Amino acid sequence: MRRFRELDWLWLFLLSWIAPVIYDEYVGLQYWSSLLFWLVPIGVLAPRYLHVTDAGGRRRRAFVIAVGAITILGLVLDFGFGHRILRFDDPNVRYLARLPALSGSTIPIEEVLFYALGPIAILLVYVWCDEYWLSAYNPGQLRIVRARDTRLRISLPALAWGGALVAGGTLIKWALTHQLGWPPQYFTFLVAVAIIPAIGLFSAVSGLVNWRAFGVTTLYLVMTAALWEAVLALPRHWWGYQPPAMMGLWVKTLSPRDDWWLPVEAVIVWICTPFSVVMIYEAVKRHLYAATPDKPIYQPYG
Repeated sequence: MRRFRELDWLWLFLLSWIAPVIYDEYVGLQYWSSLLFWLVPIGVLAPRYLHVTDAGGRRRRAFVIAVGAITILGLVLDFGFGHRILRFDDPNVRYLARLPALSGSTIPIEEVLFYALGPIAILLVYVWCDEYWLSAYNPGQLRIVRARDTRLRISLPALAWGGALVAGGTLIKWALTHQLGWPPQYFTFLVAVAIIPAIGLFSAVSGLVNWRAFGVTTLYLVMTAALWEAVLALPRHWWGYQPPAMMGLWVKTLSPRDDWWLPVEAVIVWICTPFSVVMIYEAVKRHLYAATPDKPIYQPYG
């Protein structure tokens, strides 16, 4: 039984991937019900995480701030640039409701739920790996020691890397589509709001990250996104992408045989999202530990 419990991370992942598939087989998934991909890990891990952290403590506050930041960025993408980047125009797809966005477009309310629940599930996987499954690699007291240096600086190398990536994406778009003008909008958005901040935070918090927990989290998200987006969402046209806003690199082996293809930018999101969530979470924790370095770490079993 002890060995069985030690593999509970495996049972959780399998359940989160299999439960939506079983539901689809017997009931039929819609966009709203496919949110089971997020709800299963939230339902399993949230009570555990609340048990091992104290109410109003540093870890819970960092969790809320990190989730809130990623959720806001996702909603800005949808409601600010969704009409240029995303598509929800298949008349055969029914959504629970549509919300008004810029330029007269509308966004399914399922998108709001997607961006609200996704960061919670992703960060719960990371923090539970950090606190329990892979706790042997938890930096522990190192977080308090290193937190005493509270300086976070603007990273000029991060800005330089960001500029180089946008320029490279623009050249790729020109080479593939022969359209030289605006940079690829989706890729540029990802560079600006995800890649540059993550690179900028890396030097300050990389020593505080449980990298093995991060690796498991990234694997979980890549597998979830590949099944959810490539196998279910795009073939059924729950959402899609506007070709003019993409670089022109399409993962057609994971795409349906029509114009609803999977852009490489979507794959980049699968990797950037856990990186951004974890960097923000650890950066906020670093700041909170610096503010109260003498406060003991909550130990529910101690």
